[in-house]
Amino acid sequence: MRESTRIILWLVLFCFMPPTMAAVFEVVNVAADDALNLRAEANPASALVPATIPHNAKQVLWLGEQKKYQSSTWYKVRHGNSEGWVNARFLRERNNTAPMLLEELKCLGTEPFWSLDRKGKVIHLKMFNDAESAYTIKKIKTSHNNTNEWLILTARNSDQVKMDIAVSETGQCSDGMSDDSYRYEVRFRQGDDYLNGCCHRISE
Repeated sequence: MRESTRIILWLVLFCFMPPTMAAVFEVVNVAADDALNLRAEANPASALVPATIPHNAKQVLWLGEQKKYQSSTWYKVRHGNSEGWVNARFLRERNNTAPMLLEELKCLGTEPFWSLDRKGKVIHLKMFNDAESAYTIKKIKTSHNNTNEWLILTARNSDQVKMDIAVSETGQCSDGMSDDSYRYEVRFRQGDDYLNGCCHRISE
């Protein structure tokens, strides 16, 4: 297949992919003194996953799979570090799909060294030559086919130059200089420099 054909096919698939592929749910119809069970398979008789979802959880990520069991629909979801199947009647899709953890980002990169911090709607970037810039977040997009990847669209406050920051949750990002692991990988372009690094060190 020619490269141009592959690119066109990718764009067509991307544009027509259902928006629910990036769904983030909140829990509904569960009593305040109860919790939502996760099951190993999409039916109520399946074994329980050794974790539950709080009755008021608002960051339940759909993993892109759904199945029918008799007259009910089930979604495969992730909450925290646990995955399993949940009856759809206990979930309601949220409009805002950006995870709360992205409200504050502390990122770094090595060789060359740089740091990126988010506070509210502003991202502060410090480069290896000590140049500092502030960027205002315009929009955060969730990937259509992977709910653990986001694109942060920003513009520099001084001259409105755009910078797009790609963030993905891997749980195993390495800074290349220590034994530390980080929750997120980050990639962005600053001028002629294309940089990647890690965000949120995972405490032992």
